[in-house]
Amino acid sequence: MGEKFSSGISSFPSFGPYDGKIVSAFWNLNIFTNQRHLAPAYALALLLIYFLIQSLGARANLLAAIPDPESFEVIVTDFTEIVYNRGKDKLDMIAYEDLGSKLVLGYATGEIQDTELALKAWDETKPELKRRGVNLEEVIVHQDQDSVFTGYGYTGQLALRDKVVLSFAAKGTPGENAAKESFIGHFKTENRSLFWEAKTREELEKLIEERVVYYNQKRRHQSLGYVSPEEFVNSLKLGTKTREN
Repeated sequence: MGEKFSSGISSFPSFGPYDGKIVSAFWNLNIFTNQRHLAPAYALALLLIYFLIQSLGARANLLAAIPDPESFEVIVTDFTEIVYNRGKDKLDMIAYEDLGSKLVLGYATGEIQDTELALKAWDETKPELKRRGVNLEEVIVHQDQDSVFTGYGYTGQLALRDKVVLSFAAKGTPGENAAKESFIGHFKTENRSLFWEAKTREELEKLIEERVVYYNQKRRHQSLGYVSPEEFVNSLKLGTKTREN
């Protein structure tokens, strides 16, 4: 996976607007900031990341160069709102899903779609990736340009401390965020009636946990050859990949 990842980054033409070369601006920035020794340099790096995201626009979307990602190569994330108690209450949720295997690696629920909630879900995701032998430095995390995802707290943790590469859907084009059309879209649609009838937050959170487990271990996906995400990942270990192209 590492070889394919490095090749994908070095051959992505949209990330070379500053020196005319075919190179990822985020990748170079990550390398530079890995050598950070002073707090001002760290703060400057965060500012550079923010302005890079804003200036690159649609070119910040690395997924355009990876139409068929391998398992654990691209992680997608997004916020969503779940309505419960027959429409009287709502709960926000964010999940991180591996785009290649459809496996939900971590999620969190809360009252506000903020940085704290996003990083709480990311903290659930990191150990799961490491448990599966995934090097965070070989992972692309893709999201939209919500203020949380472009803010200092989020980018500082993921890009600088955890050294993942960030990818962003262009503003005004929600369809570019694969998370909306992948886990979140299916999850809300398929469980809408269950969530609608949940009377309390505790009941809803228990349902969400159960349905995430079902999604990972039982729900079959056509794109995976009609197996569940866990079965698909296990088939990779055994060398019996079943995914349909």
